[in-house]
Amino acid sequence: TIPATGEEVPPTEETPQPPSHTHKWDAAWANDEGHHWHECTEADCDSSGNSKKDGYGEHIAGNWVVDKKATSKQPGSRHKSCTVCGYEMERETIPATGGSSGGSSSGSSSGNTTVSTNRNPDGSTTITSTNKTTGIVTETTKKPDGSEITVETQSDGSREIAVKQADGIAATIHVDQDGRATADVTLPGQVVGAAQESGKIVSLPLPPMVSERGNTSTVTVHTGSPHPVKVKVPAVQLSSGTVAVIVREDGSEEVIRASVSAADGIIAAVADGEIVKLLDNSKDFFDVSSHWAEEAIQFVAARELFSGTAAETFTPDAPMTRAMAMTILAHLDGADLPEGPVWYSASVHWAVDKGISSGEYPEHQVTREQLATMLYQYAGSPDTSNRELSFSDMEEISSYAREAVRWSVENGILSGYGNDTLAPGRKATRAEAAAMMMRFIHALNEMQVQPGSEI
Repeated sequence: TIPATGEEVPPTEETPQPPSHTHKWDAAWANDEGHHWHECTEADCDSSGNSKKDGYGEHIAGNWVVDKKATSKQPGSRHKSCTVCGYEMERETIPATGGSSGGSSSGSSSGNTTVSTNRNPDGSTTITSTNKTTGIVTETTKKPDGSEITVETQSDGSREIAVKQADGIAATIHVDQDGRATADVTLPGQVVGAAQESGKIVSLPLPPMVSERGNTSTVTVHTGSPHPVKVKVPAVQLSSGTVAVIVREDGSEEVIRASVSAADGIIAAVADGEIVKLLDNSKDFFDVSSHWAEEAIQFVAARELFSGTAAETFTPDAPMTRAMAMTILAHLDGADLPEGPVWYSASVHWAVDKGISSGEYPEHQVTREQLATMLYQYAGSPDTSNRELSFSDMEEISSYAREAVRWSVENGILSGYGNDTLAPGRKATRAEAAAMMMRFIHALNEMQVQPGSEI
């Protein structure tokens, strides 16, 4: 029925009474146990029914937030709040750990997402969120020191990892379904400064890389410093031929010759913005298998300090000349060696200029004490303990080489023979020189001496 003109129509559910003013909704949320909304701030507003007000909706639960961490003796607490209005929806007590080695967990499900929380024995908390539609699983672990790691695993097995350490080191890592990783690590200024001052090795927060041929996993290290920083890249399947390699923008690669293996990774000095990968650069020399110096030979050959005498031979017992020794040290230092009248001319000039050798008799076979002296002078002639050596042929050491030999023995670079002799004047073979070079590079790392630096 259409009422006659002038008759008043009573308000009903279907014909709401228009407001007597324009609403001005409060920015703050009003709420009750199940819903939230904005109230009108006009004094004469007579609107009734919260469902008609601005922003009205059901609460949406967020993740658990720990208010107080549980200890072995004291319980903790946590709560969930609405992600829209902040209304506290749920609160519960976290049981005391009681010294137990296990953690505790809880879970919830909302729509397409399942969320579980696990309190780990080390005091960290891991929140796992699983999207039942996409199959994406996100694990976020927060530690008591404020560090955090988030791992997002896609349905195809690839992962996106974000790491934030308490000391400010941050990393982002993409791992594809075949296990190849592309990572970026940023080191804060205070970490870089402390490492450069003390020689401390900075461990990069990465999943272990595999050092195999054909591996394309890389990490870009950002230091913000013009000087190199010594870092450890986590790795597995290490061998004496495993090296760190710098990948240039044009795709070319350069072996970091002073890189060394640690128990769980490779240690190398890197500059700001350099892209690094690990590589098994072992050589296939058939004449070093089961040789006493096989490990050392693979070490120096993989770092391209020594070349083979042919494609498949190293000839470990062949003589090592003074020119060869100077050239090896020049390569270790990254020296620019232009062509000269003979193949070793630039190396000899470099060694004389650096005070490493007199440069005399380059084609003569180098003796054990001469090689020890070159290594000692390359390292900056460091102090020794002045402890007397106990070899039976100590009087045979030349006076110029006495401190160098003492330093080399103290640092495990030069060792004696089973008959209690050192044989300082004995001519060194390629195998003996390789062994001394491997031990020398390890000693440089322990001394915090960086090849290529001014000593």
